Amino acid sequence: MTAKAIGIGALLGLLSGFFGLGGSSVATPLLRDLLGLAPLLALGTPLPVVVPGSIVAALTYARGGFVNGRVGLWTLVTALPFGVVGSLLSADVPSGALMFLTGLFVAVVGVVFFVQPLLRAGRPRPAGPAARQPRPLQRGRVLTIGAIIGLLSGLLANGGGVLLVPAYVLFLRLATKEAFGTSLVVVIGTALPTSIVHAWLGHVDYALLLPLAIAMIPMAWLGARLTLAIPPARIRQLYGLMLVTLAFFFTAGELRAARRQGAAEACAGAGALPDSSGLPVCASRIVGCRSSMIRWAMPTRSRLKLTK
Repeated sequence: MTAKAIGIGALLGLLSGFFGLGGSSVATPLLRDLLGLAPLLALGTPLPVVVPGSIVAALTYARGGFVNGRVGLWTLVTALPFGVVGSLLSADVPSGALMFLTGLFVAVVGVVFFVQPLLRAGRPRPAGPAARQPRPLQRGRVLTIGAIIGLLSGLLANGGGVLLVPAYVLFLRLATKEAFGTSLVVVIGTALPTSIVHAWLGHVDYALLLPLAIAMIPMAWLGARLTLAIPPARIRQLYGLMLVTLAFFFTAGELRAARRQGAAEACAGAGALPDSSGLPVCASRIVGCRSSMIRWAMPTRSRLKLTK
């Protein structure tokens, strides 16, 4: 398990620095599928290691001039309180539904980011100093984004980067790399209180924190350095492709988990009702090879013997 956790931490850090994500959106499905963590543990465990990794990546972006401090600080004004509210509500919201909605949102955003550079390929772009002129700060829009992202961040135990980057690019018209760097500032601010709340609620597996952090921190620095060296249009497409891939595995894993849980519940409910043979209905279905859960788990020869 430790080796897998280190591998997840390395991927978490690389994608965090490369795409300006806190990384928990990437770690959550991996912790569920590879380490078998329960949904709420998979949601809450990455948050404490998001903070140091995001600090390292944010400093790297800041040195390159790709952090908009005003946007980041005003986002935190509403993101912080709403993040705490979302964390407190997370225990009362169905975790499976949260996972599925996250995957759907990530897929839509990924398609948008992948297609946009293709649609804008023939349009002239500003160059030189004009391309880096500061835009007027739209406080109302920034505060609204902060409130929405903060609430969803708390509910999904997500630092917010996977949600903030699209919001900054699509609604505030920040440059892609600037959105990456600025989102990391907000991720640091939102991950601190939400990680404390999720730890208080018991949603953190402390045994995994050290192996995740050891790999994440240096890889976050490497990811940020790579992003600064790649053209913006290519970065947007890579970002979109990454999100679509992540959403596919994220949603597929949740659908598999939902099917397994449904089969288990159906079997447990049927087991309380005896049939004409005196056996519980669930047991008779096993003999008749009709319990999908047992059929999936048993070898083919054993299933054939039971049907005879």
